Amino acid sequence: MQRLLILFMLVTLAACAGQSKKPASDIDPHAKNLVPNCYTVDLFDPYFLEYPDETVSDESRAFLGVWRQGAWNGEWCHDLYVTAVYPDGSVDVLDLYGPLYDANIEATVFKRKGQIREGQLVINSIGFAQSVYRREGRYLLGKRSGIHGDFNITMLREERVAEVPIPPINPRRS
Repeated sequence: MQRLLILFMLVTLAACAGQSKKPASDIDPHAKNLVPNCYTVDLFDPYFLEYPDETVSDESRAFLGVWRQGAWNGEWCHDLYVTAVYPDGSVDVLDLYGPLYDANIEATVFKRKGQIREGQLVINSIGFAQSVYRREGRYLLGKRSGIHGDFNITMLREERVAEVPIPPINPRRS
């Protein structure tokens, strides 16, 4: 009887282990919009994240970092490096794009200024294009409107680049 009980438990555990888990896209609706192997450009100069001072709001501070794995409308690769966030809501960004062959656009990177307003990061570029991003959990969702049309994007924060929650504390001298 005891052997039967153990056998029953082993069969039950094996059956449970064989069941597949839900794919990440079923659990996380934004994951299906990511393009993990999207390539923009290689940066030849190093970039640095600046620690925001204590007067920068947590909402603004949350934009700081490297956002990747996104492509406008799933086709035009794009990365966004938010390198500095200031108390007035202004930001410094590196705006990276892969090639868009249909529009004869080469891969490139721009240094730009942006502004955080009402929880959204707004970046205007030459040619009357405007990109508006909002954070949703660990994702950055964006909409770009300009002469090449309207585009949507979902990006994920780069995990190897540390978030900067507070300004660093200078060590005390003894």
